[in-house]
Amino acid sequence: MTSEVRGEHFGVQVESEVCDHCGFRVLTDAQADAYALAGTTEYRLRHGLLTSDEIRDSRRRLGKMSQRDFAKYLGVGEASVKRWEAGHIQDESSDRLIRMKTDLHAAKENVRRIGAFLREASGVERSLVR
Repeated sequence: MTSEVRGEHFGVQVESEVCDHCGFRVLTDAQADAYALAGTTEYRLRHGLLTSDEIRDSRRRLGKMSQRDFAKYLGVGEASVKRWEAGHIQDESSDRLIRMKTDLHAAKENVRRIGAFLREASGVERSLVR
């Protein structure tokens, strides 16, 4: 089946009932949920965003935090965490926040970038003083 997410099309595999006469597909509520999640997962993968499973795994890796505790740790609303884990796509800034607060490599890379930025900025200030 083809799923459309934010104007992009993705091929996804989900179970469905198919009419023998016309080929029309019918999805149960659970199948429709799986179809929606498969589409948003493909979108996230294409755009380098954490998937629902990756966000859930990151939360659990931090001492098996509840969604409420994870939201407090990130500084976001609990509803946001629930939506992301249910399949709603987080924006890029939220994705970066989750990575920096749950992935040691991402946090170290951020510190490196801050250091480079500060070194560059202090060099600019010195050149203006001279």
